[in-house]
Amino acid sequence: MNKTILWEVSGAVKAIEGASRRFVFIDQQSIWAKIPISWKRTAARLAKLPFLNFLMVVAVRLAVPRHRIGVMLVALDDEARVLLFRHVFHPHTPWGLPGGWLNQGESPSEGVLREFKEETGLTAVLSSPLLIENQSRPPHIGIAYLGRIQPGPMTLSAEIIEAQWFPTNDLPVPLSSFTKDAIGAARQHVSRSASQQRS
Repeated sequence: MNKTILWEVSGAVKAIEGASRRFVFIDQQSIWAKIPISWKRTAARLAKLPFLNFLMVVAVRLAVPRHRIGVMLVALDDEARVLLFRHVFHPHTPWGLPGGWLNQGESPSEGVLREFKEETGLTAVLSSPLLIENQSRPPHIGIAYLGRIQPGPMTLSAEIIEAQWFPTNDLPVPLSSFTKDAIGAARQHVSRSASQQRS
């Protein structure tokens, strides 16, 4: 029998049992509220012990779901064109944003800059993330940043067939929905920034 995974949702605890996906609702009052505060304080003190702390870290690594994280850069030039790459390994949507997968322990901003440097030999100045979405093919979390490319000669990696600047209203097709959404978010961000500067 598969392990039962418990988590708190809106004042109740849901128990999901194996592949059957049968939901059992347990009133929070009946379990968690009846634990004496002295037990909670004792548990908090025990959690500080190095060995038990180590066990908690191992338990989290083994039990908490992990996701792949993909990062992309929406780079706009002074004419509000977006830089897109034609990728070797994207047969269904060959045109897309610069980016790739995060390495273990790497922050999203570090990852997108590393990927961009690997793909072009260039770097960029990032602003805050434009878009964060759960993607299904392949399953991952996608994060898109808006960035300004630093000047220099572009040297494309073996993964990239070509790089081209496109007007944001005249993009190649097909594009992934995430790429379209990220470019749309960048257009909105630039439009808001321009209107704030005029005010």
